[in-house]
Amino acid sequence: MSEPLTARIDRQGAVTELSPGLAARLGLDDGPLNATGLASLLQLPEPEGLAIAVYDADRGSQSSLRFTWPDGMPAQLRLFPLASAGDGDFLAWIEGAEGSPDKDLLAILERIMGISGDDFFCALALELAASFQILNVVVGRALDPDATRIRTVAFVRDGEVVDNLEYETANTPCGTSIRDGFYFCPEEVQQAFPEDLDLGLMDAHSYLGYAVKGPDGKTLGQICLLHDEPLSQVGTAKAVLSLCASRAAAEFRREEELNLRHQLLSRVQDYARNIPGWVYSLLRKNDGTFRYLFSNQGAHSLFGPKTAERLLQDPASYSSFLHPQDREHYVNVFIPQREDGEPYEWDYRVRHDDGGYRWMRSIGQTRQEERGLVIHGLLLDLEKQKELEHQRNELTQQLTHLVEAVPDAIMLKDSEGRLRIVNQQGMTLMRLHQLRWQGRTYQELAEMVPELKADYLEGARQDQNAWNRRAQLTYTELLPVPGVDRAHTFIVSKIPLFEEDGSHLGLVTVIRDVTESLDADRRRRSLEAQAHRVSKLETVGRMAEAVAHKFENLLTAVIGYSDLLLPLAQELPQPQRLESGLGKIHSAAHRASELARDLLAFGLRRPDGVGSVEIHPLMAELEAVLGALAGSEIKIRLDIEEQDSELAIRREDLADTLLHLVTNARDAMPAGGVIKIRGHQLRLSEEQAQRRPPLKPGNWYRLDVVDQGVGMDKRVLEKIFDPYYSTHADGQRQGLGLALVQGHATRVGGSVEIESQLGQGTRVRLWLPLAIQKEHTSKASPTPTILLVEDEPLLLDLARRTLEACGYQVHCAADLAEGRRHLDEFGASLDLLIADVLLPDGTGVELAEALRGVNPSTSVLLASGLPQDVLAAQGVTLPAGAELLLKPYRPTQFLAIVAELLNRGQAGLGAQGAYTSVSDPDESSHQSL
Repeated sequence: MSEPLTARIDRQGAVTELSPGLAARLGLDDGPLNATGLASLLQLPEPEGLAIAVYDADRGSQSSLRFTWPDGMPAQLRLFPLASAGDGDFLAWIEGAEGSPDKDLLAILERIMGISGDDFFCALALELAASFQILNVVVGRALDPDATRIRTVAFVRDGEVVDNLEYETANTPCGTSIRDGFYFCPEEVQQAFPEDLDLGLMDAHSYLGYAVKGPDGKTLGQICLLHDEPLSQVGTAKAVLSLCASRAAAEFRREEELNLRHQLLSRVQDYARNIPGWVYSLLRKNDGTFRYLFSNQGAHSLFGPKTAERLLQDPASYSSFLHPQDREHYVNVFIPQREDGEPYEWDYRVRHDDGGYRWMRSIGQTRQEERGLVIHGLLLDLEKQKELEHQRNELTQQLTHLVEAVPDAIMLKDSEGRLRIVNQQGMTLMRLHQLRWQGRTYQELAEMVPELKADYLEGARQDQNAWNRRAQLTYTELLPVPGVDRAHTFIVSKIPLFEEDGSHLGLVTVIRDVTESLDADRRRRSLEAQAHRVSKLETVGRMAEAVAHKFENLLTAVIGYSDLLLPLAQELPQPQRLESGLGKIHSAAHRASELARDLLAFGLRRPDGVGSVEIHPLMAELEAVLGALAGSEIKIRLDIEEQDSELAIRREDLADTLLHLVTNARDAMPAGGVIKIRGHQLRLSEEQAQRRPPLKPGNWYRLDVVDQGVGMDKRVLEKIFDPYYSTHADGQRQGLGLALVQGHATRVGGSVEIESQLGQGTRVRLWLPLAIQKEHTSKASPTPTILLVEDEPLLLDLARRTLEACGYQVHCAADLAEGRRHLDEFGASLDLLIADVLLPDGTGVELAEALRGVNPSTSVLLASGLPQDVLAAQGVTLPAGAELLLKPYRPTQFLAIVAELLNRGQAGLGAQGAYTSVSDPDESSHQSL
């Protein structure tokens, strides 16, 4: 039997595969087998006839076409669709005098071509076994690109389908057929392939195999017939197998495409399940009912579980969950538009389980099918996006307000230099309020505003400079300001903007008036120069303080010895001359003492207790001055108790304090009012003093200055004593007033308290110590014992002589170690300890603490040239109950303090002191000011 004349064509009639027989009949052994239409190869006189035949075959009808070969031989073309492969190809079988199949072959071919469905390969194997009475029929798929391993997809033995298996193709007839495309062994195939043991298991005697190849020539598998006798109808079987190989190749590709489609679908579904939204496919059947084809879990997160379950069970109820303002549009507009097959997108609100509505975005497309309308959709939660849009709108508004609020002129131009955005400051500066400026260039504005023509043209020139530089351009320019006589100084910044490709996008211009800042800068430089001078003076002051401290010890000795020698001068010859010399020494020492105090004052370290003042005379002198300072709209009311009180503070410091307090009170009452100044003595108990550090128990004088002004809040009160902090907005006062007031009070051991509330005025409480009275009782009896510790020999000798002259028993020590030895010897009988604070090997504080363990009732007097606040800054804290005597001091002052402490000890008060509590009229409550 001759080779069958077959070809494989697509829907357009183009040849995709040509059998060897047809190729030889057409003389195309060495020519191309495709890219040519079958109608052209056969030289059909009416090519459209082939198209009609393809159309009929595609619909399952009998399709044939009669034609004549170029040599005049009649022929008939029959078409069989390979529709089950899903690729739309057709098998063309040509019947004629040469190669016309017999009727049995045509019947077999029609049966094979009629097989379709998932069981194609099994049905094909069964059909081949039945048609040719073959013992074994095998259809296998290649498991690797070289087809070295085959797995059967259909295995029929003796008319029955058996289990599939895998086998190697090397040294087998299958391998030969795969290599050569076709192999036929009429007999003794087992002897030809002795290594193939499976041939014996299948009782194979003869073999016929065809390779299944794809359009690209790749081996997809094979079809083979194995019989226990020589094969009959070899020609017919060979022709059928060649056609079955083409059909099997299509089926293999169909399965591959189907598997790929399933994989893609599975992957798409996996993606859909993880998309942060609701992905669904909904079928609206032709009868109006709905059925979900697919749905991920997104509905539960969008609507909540309750609403989601309702929507999944009843899709038709969806519109009832929409916001009332969106429902009508959804029903009357959105749904009809959605059914036209075009992609759709719409934002609306849907009710959630929590009762609120949330913004959603519906995206999808519909497709009309025979079963109904299929809706493929995606629903996204827009709440965060809407919130971001709301925040963006708010931010845009804030930025707009910010741009309008800044004092700078801001302008935005497009790539052509035309104005697009100008804030109010820019419109005022550039005189644009009465002009139609939007979309104008500087050159056009120059013609519209002749008086600013030069300025506009200069601005246009600088714009071009910024474009040319491709960077920010900043320069200073003098420009006229509407309503101001003189031109102001401006800093102009031009920032060019570019697209990603480097082309011009726009230009931002910022114009800042720096006239006031330049003036402020000049003032700042002047203040910095002043501060530099102050810094140098402060350095000199610290040096002066150090010199004065050493000088004080010497002056104390000079003054003390001159005071001791004056009484002795009367007993010597020519006393007038000696008294005169001692008087000059005494006078010079006092002037030197004043110089030391001036040096300490210069170093901002005025000693505590130097000087005293009686309150009544001072207030009488200051009453008129304070009234004039307060002004005519403010009244000064004085309430000073009649009891004579001498305060341990310098006269000028107290006067300065009152002047500062009245000035502050006046400034706090711009509308006028009353300033009350009240003074009286108080006695603080131990408990009361503990609530007012650094005050100690005892007698105090308190001055209250009360105003009816605007008051201060907590934030201001926390900073009120900070140097250079000021509540004045004009910057004319630098805030040193209350810092100096606090300094005056703390230098004498007192303190300052301030109470204030907004709108309720301010009360300043000034606590000042009373001066020590000079009238003292005589020395105690029996003779008191005193331990004197001083490292300066002159002061030690002077103090010893002064104390012994008064009948006291004195033990002397020059350092801490020697003082400790005296304490060990007679500390239990000691009445008073007098020690310098700073000793060569320690401090007098250490000695006082040691005394507490021996005799806690002994009074302690510590002497130093530094006030208490300076000592505290250096880490020296005075023990409780100890008194501080500042150098230089006169012997009389020294003896008065000693007598006071000894009297206190005799009264049983000792070092701890004893105080009688006197109620403070303002202690129990703070009344409204």
